[in-house]
Amino acid sequence: INTNTIKHSRSALNSIVRFEAHDSVTSAARFLRYVNEDGKTSLRLRIDQMPEPIYHAKFVERPGLYDPNGVSIESDSPYRKGYFLVRNSDNSITLAQNDGTESFARRATFYKVSGLNDSNHSSYQVYDDPTRYICHSNNGLRAEVVSDYNSRGRATWKVRAENSPKLGDRFDGSSLDTSKWRKGYVWGDSHNYSAVVRDSQVVVDGGELILKAERVNSIQNSKGEWGYWNNIKGRWTSYKFKTGAVSGVSTSGWNYTLFNGDVYLEGSFKLPSEYGFWPAFWLNCKDDWPPEIDIFEYLTDNPRYMYTVFHIKTNGQDNSRTEKYHVGEIWKDYHKFALDWNSEYVAVYFDDHVAFYNNDKNYIKGFYNLYTIINLGVGGWAEEPSGSTNYAEMKVKYIRSFDY
Repeated sequence: INTNTIKHSRSALNSIVRFEAHDSVTSAARFLRYVNEDGKTSLRLRIDQMPEPIYHAKFVERPGLYDPNGVSIESDSPYRKGYFLVRNSDNSITLAQNDGTESFARRATFYKVSGLNDSNHSSYQVYDDPTRYICHSNNGLRAEVVSDYNSRGRATWKVRAENSPKLGDRFDGSSLDTSKWRKGYVWGDSHNYSAVVRDSQVVVDGGELILKAERVNSIQNSKGEWGYWNNIKGRWTSYKFKTGAVSGVSTSGWNYTLFNGDVYLEGSFKLPSEYGFWPAFWLNCKDDWPPEIDIFEYLTDNPRYMYTVFHIKTNGQDNSRTEKYHVGEIWKDYHKFALDWNSEYVAVYFDDHVAFYNNDKNYIKGFYNLYTIINLGVGGWAEEPSGSTNYAEMKVKYIRSFDY
């Protein structure tokens, strides 16, 4: 191997990656993942609409087991730790458990080089046969001799690596990190629901971000208004609560953490059980509306279902798409929600399973300059809390995002 052709630095290793076929023959992105077939573990190319969880499609590039200048590719699944891609005697490539032998180490070592069909991507050369590369073949993997345009395409992979953190917070301090977040909204202290946002309702404690909603006798927003017109319900409603929200904008300098695609954004949330609340994790545009991506909107008066909503502007009008999906007794524990957004597709995941998938490239182009908002709404799209409900809270364990 000519080490000058190795594309990526050693510092990029030990990152979580996903392998997308560069020459996808369908309009949907296809990812390498392991599947269980007839009691055996197989490697297949699948789109993310399939029912398998996303961790089946996540791997970790380790320093080569036989040559640390190479790479060995380990499954990131909690059920396949210690399993690596290996080349077999028939040149098939499978996922197998490391048995600690020299033979296994050699067969599990590859060299990562610039993509044979596109230098912006990557190819993987077999350690002990430099004429062969990892290629997808009939939705599986083989170590093939690359000799023409078609085989170069099958040997080229878009590697989506979680190695460039953009926005991350584990809320392990005693106050909100103002280099990442601003309490409230950038436009004011109210937003389409029956509460006014107050800084006092945002707390960081015990490794959690806590947004608190508390009933008040009466409260005005910054415009001097005592309530709002609820367009969803078609009625005027008074403000009855003070509540919390945070936006992905630094408190000093108004520095937005903006997303324009090629990003994976994830958070872990514990949602309220009380009736009449509307917690949400969403992305809003810095410059206009729409676009907007609602990773989740939860109406606690319909507690076993979740909503994901996309908004773009088409001919000057809102063009929205909504997915409603079952989540069970979600209020009992923390649950993970994630957004995977790139030029090929936008997907939303609930506990690592696909909840919403859109690969309409013209639609996806409508998303731009989006920043993160987490809020605990009251009423609004949800029904109003009962008169005996005085308090609810939404907790966040972490937020993390990666460019790729």
